[in-house]
Amino acid sequence: MFIVSATSVLLALVNSLVHNLSLMESSFNIFLTFIGVLSYVTAIYGIRVLKIRNKNGVKTSSFDWFNACLLLISAVIVIVFGAILRDPLLFWFPFIGLFLGVTQILYMSMGSKYKNERVVEHLTAMLSCGVSAITAFVVFGAPRILDIDQVSLLLWFGPTIIIVPIIIVFTKKFRGPKRTLSTADQFREENQRIGN
Repeated sequence: MFIVSATSVLLALVNSLVHNLSLMESSFNIFLTFIGVLSYVTAIYGIRVLKIRNKNGVKTSSFDWFNACLLLISAVIVIVFGAILRDPLLFWFPFIGLFLGVTQILYMSMGSKYKNERVVEHLTAMLSCGVSAITAFVVFGAPRILDIDQVSLLLWFGPTIIIVPIIIVFTKKFRGPKRTLSTADQFREENQRIGN
């Protein structure tokens, strides 16, 4: 997934620069660049969220913060491009990245509130990575395989429409009860917060 993401971003950028495309002509490349970023960030987050933890459920590094901010900033940039170009796909699709970037930042800053929060974060990230990969195929591969000029906008959003409800079901099923801290854990958390 990391190789696919990196090469899609590289090819989209090279295609825009080599062919000296206008902003309107680059809209497809902008979309594929965002899909590459979304795929990379969700895949790496889905892996790392299971490996990094402390007693509060989260232990992050600057690498984790960089990835979440990369997703958030790239989503905002693409939404702006979508508004400027009046392109509904460029405008609406990045809201997925905006939502995921915000939820990653909230999880990393606030910690785990539920017993199985890491599992939920993992499943959400991996299924979101699936959304981006399937969407990239529908947008780029399907028209060539089916020999059609244009794919319906509904088909572009199809993976999102199908997989987001699955994410919601998994979230409700696996989240579990809220974490309860012992008095000693609460005392340790309070001391860490005030720097003792």
